[in-house]
Amino acid sequence: MEYHNWMLMLEGNKKALANIYFKYAEVLYQYGLKMTKDTTSVEDAIQDLFLHLIKKRKSLTTPDNIKFYIIRAYRNQLLKELTKKRSHVDVDSYDSIDFIVESNLETEAMKMNFPEKQQQLIAELMTALSSRQKEAIYLKYKNGFTNEEIAKIMGISHQACRNLISNAIKRMREYLAETSISKEIIILFDFFYRKLITN
Repeated sequence: MEYHNWMLMLEGNKKALANIYFKYAEVLYQYGLKMTKDTTSVEDAIQDLFLHLIKKRKSLTTPDNIKFYIIRAYRNQLLKELTKKRSHVDVDSYDSIDFIVESNLETEAMKMNFPEKQQQLIAELMTALSSRQKEAIYLKYKNGFTNEEIAKIMGISHQACRNLISNAIKRMREYLAETSISKEIIILFDFFYRKLITN
């Protein structure tokens, strides 16, 4: 159905375009909020992305992974929006952006009825990571992208992506080792770890 909508969109079908928009608008909005709290820029980037699809539809092809294509294009568009509005944000200097993300570990810990103190510890895990590491983990765990896809979305090499995730896991393990944690948290982290190292 998704690819059918894409093909119809390329032919100028407005309903198909609307279907694609409503499927991804909220996903893009939430992703954008991880990069900036400037909701105007987040929304403008979504609008500009779909305007681009309309204007360039005749020269577009059907991607193998539509979600990957849209998120990658959106990220580039949002960085351009932020660069225009804030001179200290540079598309080529991503470290100037603080990627804000909550680990799914926290959600799983709540489901397992961990004590509040341990839930807070899990919530703090992500603070030990760089913005790039947090984004790579978000794209991997939350969106299910492969390392190769994440590398292309973030504009880095495949090896750099693998290093980002590997170093993020190492840093989180070090953080856990520095605190008093339960066996259950170790099990939960190992589950999270297995999700990250696939692909």
